[in-house]
Amino acid sequence: MKLMRARAPLIGNERFWSDPAIVRGQEVPRPFLHWYERVLLEDASARLVERFGEVRLIHVVGCGPGREVPMVRSAFSDARIVASDISRAMTEACARNLARWSATDQVEVRCAEARTLRHDGRRAELVVMLNSVLTYVTPRADRGDTLATLHGLLAPGGLLVGTVQHRWGAPAKSAYFALRRVLHALGIVRREAGERTVRLDGLRRRLYYFTPAEIRQALRVAGFQPMLVQPLRRLAGARGMPYRWRGDNNLVFTGEA
Repeated sequence: MKLMRARAPLIGNERFWSDPAIVRGQEVPRPFLHWYERVLLEDASARLVERFGEVRLIHVVGCGPGREVPMVRSAFSDARIVASDISRAMTEACARNLARWSATDQVEVRCAEARTLRHDGRRAELVVMLNSVLTYVTPRADRGDTLATLHGLLAPGGLLVGTVQHRWGAPAKSAYFALRRVLHALGIVRREAGERTVRLDGLRRRLYYFTPAEIRQALRVAGFQPMLVQPLRRLAGARGMPYRWRGDNNLVFTGEA
């Protein structure tokens, strides 16, 4: 008789991002930004300098091992940066990497869940969330709490820039979510249409994939004015950048507090 292998339990963010295999898989030899992340930061810099004159405080949320932190630091050389992540293993990796890259000046690394962050008397001009953080936050109420918290970190007119996983992109992913949308509408699938349970390095967890309308609505509910919500494919076309049609097609966004 063939024995049935028990399904691995679903796990949450802290345990997932603290798993040694996940931490190792996120390590990078040097800091970097994707081209679309540079676009978000360059556009944010132009707006914020015009609005505030200078940027003094930035939160980098969901920093992981810190691959974006030196680039944010270079773009806003006078700013103090608070880099945070839910996983202590990740913040320890971030601190080690920043020391190795000689990028610790004016950077504080904190282990904290995004929705527990509070300002310490000074509100930031910019919150950076480049690692599709909201994709890993379920259920919907937790995503709302996270965005509301980030709004509370910002001065009026400050900006939140980030990325999330888009529901539409590569054909297999698009087909999966198209079917799930139909089944959800029929009441056969009860969880949100954008949710998907995945297995990564043997760990099962739920992720959430957005549509542009959903991220706009989530930003508005949290108090932001959406300024940019665009699929990567469309942003690439507008900026004259190459794009593989089978790519992930992330959503990039900017919201104003």
